[in-house]
Amino acid sequence: MENTEFQPTPIIPETPKISEPSLKTVESLPKPKNNWILIAIIAVLFVAVLYLLYFNFNKSPVTTSTSTPITGIIPTETVIPTAIPTTNPTVGWKTYTNSQYNLSFEYQPDQTVNENELNSTYGGKETVLSTKYNGYYFDLFIEENKNKVSFNTFLKDETNQIGFTSYTNKTIGKLNGDLAEIVGNKGTLDILYASLDFYMIDSNNHLYRFRLDTNDEMNVTNSDRQLFNQILSTFKFQ
Repeated sequence: MENTEFQPTPIIPETPKISEPSLKTVESLPKPKNNWILIAIIAVLFVAVLYLLYFNFNKSPVTTSTSTPITGIIPTETVIPTAIPTTNPTVGWKTYTNSQYNLSFEYQPDQTVNENELNSTYGGKETVLSTKYNGYYFDLFIEENKNKVSFNTFLKDETNQIGFTSYTNKTIGKLNGDLAEIVGNKGTLDILYASLDFYMIDSNNHLYRFRLDTNDEMNVTNSDRQLFNQILSTFKFQ
């Protein structure tokens, strides 16, 4: 006997259909922006960078190097050294020369040197050379010293009659001597003004006294000392 029992029909699920976008949907999507603006910006920047590189390459650099030039390379420019102004106060002074005592010294061009001969206290003759510096009287006394007195005796004889403050050792060239600052004394006839005196003896036993009378009756100033040192610095002995 045939089985006539009811069999249910199986339910097969339907596969969902994926609908393709319609033409209208595709057209409604946003279109990508054009990139020509970005390309133009990049091109402008590139040109600017090239210009800056070219400008800096052709710009003349400032040379600050102090390195020693390489030997064998001939410089293309000659550097002329700048003249340094002189500070020597005796520039332009005249020169006096005395062959008898083998000495020379400088004096101001608007002055003259006067020579006189006297009898020396120490035997022989005494030569006196006189001139002016800025209105100051300057005298150089040179004595032959045939009696051969010592330098200390000469120094004592010359300074005992007038007051002085101190002795200072000083050298002119290779000759040593003593510098005395003489204080003015109105009570004597030997000195009316303060003065600077330098005493010296040379290898030939000649006695020297360099004297600068100041413009002050009683005092020796720093400007007096400076002028006297300038005068003594011009003396040369052979």
